[in-house]
Amino acid sequence: EFYAAALARDGLRRKMTARLGPEAGDILDEFLSFCLAEERTGLPGLESFLSTLENAGPEIKREMDQTRDEVRVMTVHAAKGLEAPVVFLVDGGSAPFSDQHLPRLMPFESSGTQWKGK
Repeated sequence: EFYAAALARDGLRRKMTARLGPEAGDILDEFLSFCLAEERTGLPGLESFLSTLENAGPEIKREMDQTRDEVRVMTVHAAKGLEAPVVFLVDGGSAPFSDQHLPRLMPFESSGTQWKGK
């Protein structure tokens, strides 16, 4: 009831869907369903609910609408088997720029002769 009231107050749900798109409504509905299910289990308070939400929150899977120009952000594991025309693999684990990104050049030692063309 707490989260349902919070989303209803001041049109917060409407504002969220206006800003994030209609898909946000599906996510909010799933969140509220999760809240209701956890409330029925009799958890002893908000802190335990938040802990449960953090450790075992709902997983929402939807099919992407191919007719819309959208970007889909997902893990490599989740993207396995999908056939997208463009894929970006982002490495969030390494430094943005390090010496490993520098080109490897071989030292040039001149023999004193020069090429003059034809």
